[in-house]
Amino acid sequence: NGASYADCTSPYNLTSLAQGENNFKIKGFDSLAQVSGDLLYVWNYDTQVPILSFITKPAEFTKNKSELVKVLVKEDQALDSIEFLLDGSSLSKSLADTITLADLAETKHLISVVATDKAGNKSAVLPYSFFSDYTAPVLAVNPILTPSNLMDLSVPVAATDNTVDVNNTILLFYDLD
Repeated sequence: NGASYADCTSPYNLTSLAQGENNFKIKGFDSLAQVSGDLLYVWNYDTQVPILSFITKPAEFTKNKSELVKVLVKEDQALDSIEFLLDGSSLSKSLADTITLADLAETKHLISVVATDKAGNKSAVLPYSFFSDYTAPVLAVNPILTPSNLMDLSVPVAATDNTVDVNNTILLFYDLD
C-alpha cells in the first residue's frame, strides 16, 4: 500500500489492512545482488456488510394478486447477489434489485431480502409482512322477531373476513326503510 520495500521472510503476515483495495509488491534478491522484477498482488479487503432498504413494497393489506418489490442496496465493494424470499422460499438470487410477486395466495405473506457481497459478507435480513385478501367480508344477522313493539332495537351483526391474523375493521351501514 505504498510503503517502502523492507526485508521479510515467507510467509509474510499482513496486519491492519485498510478497507477497500490493497496491494502487496515484492522483489526478490539473491546472494549475488541480482534483483527480480516487481510482483504485484492486488485485492479488496471488505468486512462491511451490504445495507438494504425497500424502495417499493406491497401495501400492508392488498387485493392485488401481483405486487412489485424493489430494494436499494448500499455496498462499497462488489455485490455478488440479492436474494428474494417469499414465505421462506427463495424466488430469485441474482443481481436484480426488483422482483414481481405473482399469483399471491390469499393469506399473510413474508417477503425477505438478503444481499451478499463478493467477499461473502451478508446483509441483515430485510423483512416485510403483508396480507393478500381477495374475499369480501361475510355478514350474519341474528333474526329479529316481527312484529315488534320495541322502539329501540339492538341488532347483533357478525362480520368475518377470510384473511387470517388480521383485526379488520368492517364498516356496517344500515338502511332503515
